[in-house]
Amino acid sequence: MKIFGTDYTTPDGKCIRDFIHTADLSELYFLALDYLLDEGNSDIFNYRYGHGFSAREVIETAKKSPGKNFKIEGSERRPVLIASNKQVKNIIS
Repeated sequence: MKIFGTDYTTPDGKCIRDFIHTADLSELYFLALDYLLDEGNSDIFNYRYGHGFSAREVIETAKKSPGKNFKIEGSERRPVLIASNKQVKNIIS
């Protein structure tokens, strides 16, 4: 598994991403469908938690699963990205 960048100004030097659980994304789809069926306007939304985790934090959590051990290597740096979820919270939630 590659970690894109190891020299960020984060606690562990790894890139921050705003990962979202598939169950939460699935729930959002149902909320969005209800919103549209209730005469809501079609729009484009970012849906994220609004805070991020470093790639290292996510990988270390995944490696705690039984039988999950894999090689980690550094790769080229990517920008830090954390999306805003304010629009979707105001309209759909």
